[in-house]
Amino acid sequence: MKRPKVIINVASSLDGFIASNKGALHLSSREDLERVHSLRSSVDAILVGKNTVIIDNPLLTVRYITSRKKHPLRVILDSKGSIPIDSKVIKEQKKYPTVIFVSRTHPIEKRDEFNNLGVTIIPVGEEEKTNFLDLIQILEHLKNDFNVKTLLVEGGSTIISQFIQRRLVDKMFIYFAPILVGHLGGIPLLRDELKNTLKKTLSVKITQTKRVGEGILVSMTLLDEEKK
Repeated sequence: MKRPKVIINVASSLDGFIASNKGALHLSSREDLERVHSLRSSVDAILVGKNTVIIDNPLLTVRYITSRKKHPLRVILDSKGSIPIDSKVIKEQKKYPTVIFVSRTHPIEKRDEFNNLGVTIIPVGEEEKTNFLDLIQILEHLKNDFNVKTLLVEGGSTIISQFIQRRLVDKMFIYFAPILVGHLGGIPLLRDELKNTLKKTLSVKITQTKRVGEGILVSMTLLDEEKK
């Protein structure tokens, strides 16, 4: 399958948590935010899951730097189309287009409201074992229907785990902030689905480490099974 190049970018505490149980954690420094928005400016689309929209309410646009003329397409995975109509990504729809992938098997109560606002709704199938939206179908739609050549995946942990588990990742950046959260108060970078379904630990190749603000940025690629 010819698919877009997939880049994962995420900010994490030193002990591996990307959010708290009560909501977002502000992990990125100003320097890292500038890096992230420069990365956003270089891709064709940005993808997040519904929980990221509900909890963080992000714009998913390019800021902090001088933006290019065309902002990346905003892509949301939301099986039941349950994100609030007043989310920032929906409010800014006319200026920054949004695509929501939903499940073919679930009724979408807000379909008409989304359509009236100009949001594109695309039904896709679910994977049999997990009932997650089929990432292969999603990538094919993005490639064929929207000419997405490079996709930036920003979260949350369930979405990131799915892309890694299916080895649909070409490059990954983790910004480690100088913060400790503790497992009782945090949401981990990777969900149990990943750890429990891989027969071996997942190996990566670290391609670069560098100081960004007060934190450390680690760049990596996934290793093929035969290279372990």
